Amino acid sequence: MFKGPLTGSKVMVIPLRRLIEATNALVTHLPESDMKKLKVNSGEHLAAILATAYLGRTPVGVEPFDGPDLVYAQDGDDPAVAIEIKSLPGPFRQYAAESERHPDALLQIRVTAINDVMREHGLPKILQAAKQLEAKVPATLDFHVSKQVFLVSHPLDHVTMEALDNPYTIANVLDPLPELGDIEAVWLYLAPDHLVRWRPAEQEWMGAFCGTQPADDPKHVYELIDGYDPEMTLLQN
Repeated sequence: MFKGPLTGSKVMVIPLRRLIEATNALVTHLPESDMKKLKVNSGEHLAAILATAYLGRTPVGVEPFDGPDLVYAQDGDDPAVAIEIKSLPGPFRQYAAESERHPDALLQIRVTAINDVMREHGLPKILQAAKQLEAKVPATLDFHVSKQVFLVSHPLDHVTMEALDNPYTIANVLDPLPELGDIEAVWLYLAPDHLVRWRPAEQEWMGAFCGTQPADDPKHVYELIDGYDPEMTLLQN
């Protein structure tokens, strides 16, 4: 199915076919009890799909033994991975729940700057996740575990000028993150379409987006999505 982790410099394409394979792998290889632990309202299922597609392997468990949210076993030269998923706070989910009871409820949206979002909401969540990973991943292990944080920003929670201006990537406008100790990667999924990855070792943000490979027949790939809507982007579908 997979062919190992995806690599790239500042831009990385996650092929649509690979996202579909990752989704099928999660459903096939994880027990139902683990699947139920993925909180849909918090976007944990999306983080699991995207991380699995990127890493090219299926997690061995979701919160195994009250551990990290996602755990991937070591695979050859690729280290084990422990991922903590954090949802950025915002008004949309509360509004969605309120609108079910009060259809006339309104949501006021403020367009802001992505770096303001990261400073006010993102960094506190990263630091919280880093502490949790430190507690959940034993320091006595005799093998290396790559500790990573996956941030999810839900639709309409944080509408940013940069995402509106550039539908492809926001990696080039994000400020560097501060020193994060032994955290080796930070993911930011800014719903519905923007995905970026901070690499502390390289001190850079890498943009990632979903598309089709040149060798793929787009019509065939789209047929793999039940109810494909041409008005939506590949990642939204």
